[in-house]
Amino acid sequence: MDDDVAFKFKVCLVGDPYVGKTSLIMRYVYSIFSEEYLKTIGTNVYKKSVSVDGTRVQMIIWDIMGDHSFTSLIKDSYFYGAHGILAVYDVSRDFTRHNLERWSVLSESATFEGIPKVVLGNKVDLLLRRDDASDGLDDIARKIGAGHGVLTSAKTGEGVEGAFQAMANLLVDYYKR
Repeated sequence: MDDDVAFKFKVCLVGDPYVGKTSLIMRYVYSIFSEEYLKTIGTNVYKKSVSVDGTRVQMIIWDIMGDHSFTSLIKDSYFYGAHGILAVYDVSRDFTRHNLERWSVLSESATFEGIPKVVLGNKVDLLLRRDDASDGLDDIARKIGAGHGVLTSAKTGEGVEGAFQAMANLLVDYYKR
């Protein structure tokens, strides 16, 4: 029942195709991972409740297909009422990190500048060295004004819970002001 939820936050995921947006959500919400790629068609919505300093928060997580041209067409409806953005890139494909600047501009054009953001550098399980991934994560988080960056692996679960919890914490802090 939603009666004891203090906050409901709409969180939108952005990022290029194949960066693992849906896999991250499935790992977070259902604790599952599938090697099979299922292309997101349109938009899917998921819910999960978490606690932030004893306050119950419901995350309403919106997943959209990563085709930038499609997203441009529906950006106003997708981002309408969004409270936060999870910006996802694939650490094994550097161009997806650079494309987060474009995704950030797109999201801010439909929401507001300064919307709380967390950057997720996904697929760290594919890396032999993490030093480069950490540097790239800090760099893009700074460039798009994200309050936090987390290295994640939807496959192993590494960092996933912490990434979504970081978003919940940012949202409660931001909207309690």
